[in-house]
Order: sequence, then C-alpha cells, then structure tokens
Amino acid sequence: MHRDWPVSNGLRAFTIVDGAHNPAAARALAETWRENFGNQRATLVLAVLSDKDLRAICEALAPISEFVLLPKIRSERAADPEELARVLANITPPLPYSITQSVDEALALARAKPNPILITGSLHFAGEVLAHLHGEPAAFEECAQ
Repeated sequence: MHRDWPVSNGLRAFTIVDGAHNPAAARALAETWRENFGNQRATLVLAVLSDKDLRAICEALAPISEFVLLPKIRSERAADPEELARVLANITPPLPYSITQSVDEALALARAKPNPILITGSLHFAGEVLAHLHGEPAAFEECAQ
C-alpha cells in the first residue's frame, strides 16, 4: 500500500503505509524505498506480529531507517515492542528507537522528525494506522482481532 497523504492530515508529503509482514516483503519494500528515495532514510513506525521472523524483517528495513518508533498496537498477536527493541539493539548497526504506548503517539513523534515516514510490519497494523489517519480509529476497533 502506498499513499501520499495531504498536508491537511498533519503529515508531510511522504507518508507511506505498507503491509510488509515477512522478510521477503520487507526486502522488497526496502528496495522500492531506495528506488524512490535514494539514500534518504525513513522514520520507521514498526509493528510486527509475534509469529513472524522479527530479526529478518528488522535487518531488511534497518538500512533505510534513521529512527524507529515501536507502538503498542491493538492485536493480541503483536510482538511486544520491548521484544522488537531487543532485536533492533542487536542488529548491526543498531538503530535508535523509541517505544510508544499507542499509534497516535508514534505518529505524533514521527511527524516531529524531518524524514519521510514509513509505516509497516503487518497488514493488521497497516489497517489500524489507516483508520487513525482517516480520523476513524473506532472503525478499526470494530474489526480488530
């Protein structure tokens, strides 16, 4: 999924929401990022389901990321942000990160960074973020599992 959100949403021109949820998709996303943004790095907002290969996904996205925000999301299947933080701390080179308590908090912090925003890690997470960006987080709650 790719979308340039209008400035009226409070986001800069380049905010990308992608459902990459496995290592192959994360590698393809990183390649597409480089094709479109060259060496410019992203503020990455990342949430991944716990049954996925967290390390391989993080390793694929690390080269295109400047900073990572790890929100707590509305899924019982989501990897704990602390677990993702441990993975990020142990890859080379380690990436700076911040754990947030919500998607809204992560988006607010991402907006404060100068980089384009890349939101990814799970289709479930992409749906949650899109509901927030459309100003309808309650719509997501109705279908959250």
